[in-house]
Amino acid sequence: MSWRKACPSAIDPFCGPVGLFSLFGNGTLVACGDAGWGDEIAFGVKVTISLALATLPVGLLIGFLIALAAQSEEKSLRLAAGIYTTIFRGLPELLTLFIVYYGIQMLLQSVAGYIGITGPIEINAFVAGMVALSVVFSSYASEVLLSAFKAIP
Repeated sequence: MSWRKACPSAIDPFCGPVGLFSLFGNGTLVACGDAGWGDEIAFGVKVTISLALATLPVGLLIGFLIALAAQSEEKSLRLAAGIYTTIFRGLPELLTLFIVYYGIQMLLQSVAGYIGITGPIEINAFVAGMVALSVVFSSYASEVLLSAFKAIP
């Protein structure tokens, strides 16, 4: 059973009777249904837009706080903000995603093992992606916001 049958309303703008892929994708790889990949592409577009909309406010908030810390008179806050931006701007986004998804999952399982909790601990992939992309976006946003703060007389 394809996911299209499970959530048909999610892809109606793309694969409905007057959808984008129905108008331009008949008989090609972007056709909907068993003939092409249109419904999978539509699902990927939905997930991408959802992830972007969830990441933006979190990343901006963290970036604003990091920019305030970088502008602070407290030397330890400036140092921490500099280390944060240097690490997450220099680390590839895919590696950050892997570290957050697999690394935090392994860390939680080892902590749970010390406490005495057994069994697998799984992290939601969407939440892990949101956290990782928020951290990366916040490091770039903090530099932009810091430049904006310095430009104000």
